[in-house]
Amino acid sequence: MNNFTHEYVTENNAVWVVGCDPGPINTALVCVSLKKSSVPLLVCAEYVPNKRIYDPAFKWPTIRVPGALYFACEECGMRKGVSPGADAWETAEMVGELRRLMRSYVDGSYFFRPADWRYYLCGRGNAETAAIYGETQLLFPKPDTKASDPWKGNSKLHGPLWGLHAAGAGGNMEHMKDALGVALAMTRCEYRTGKTVEIHRRPW
Repeated sequence: MNNFTHEYVTENNAVWVVGCDPGPINTALVCVSLKKSSVPLLVCAEYVPNKRIYDPAFKWPTIRVPGALYFACEECGMRKGVSPGADAWETAEMVGELRRLMRSYVDGSYFFRPADWRYYLCGRGNAETAAIYGETQLLFPKPDTKASDPWKGNSKLHGPLWGLHAAGAGGNMEHMKDALGVALAMTRCEYRTGKTVEIHRRPW
């Protein structure tokens, strides 16, 4: 991740990024640990029912992080001139709830339009899931396993993205890959545009 020039990242100290792909019923969440010149580490991943997020006792990630923590979220897009349906309103409501929840314990929140984070990660604003996952794989070390997907691995030998696949079991992998893509997009904004990721920071 040599192209990650975010000011908060150093060679020795990691920052943690929670990536989020919100939905009307469930929300995909991942947490990655990042260092300036190192490969990222997928710390945890979960596909969470929204009703659980509304629980006042809910905190995510459930682990205690030792450094700065940032929140990267895909914005809920609503097309101009088109009346949004219930799913869009419920997703937008969840984005607001997540922002309220994260505000109390993260060092900053960053919101990305779908086309923006896809461009930062893949170089194309219309990149689809296969391209997103392919670009993600390039950022993680390829294990020497015989699994059809070495980054996933298998039950005996887990790859670096095993947790993503475990959380996405049951047809939710697209959402999990998007959540991870949003988190990793923070590392590519300056690389693609010459501007720091701070252009996506939302004030409290």
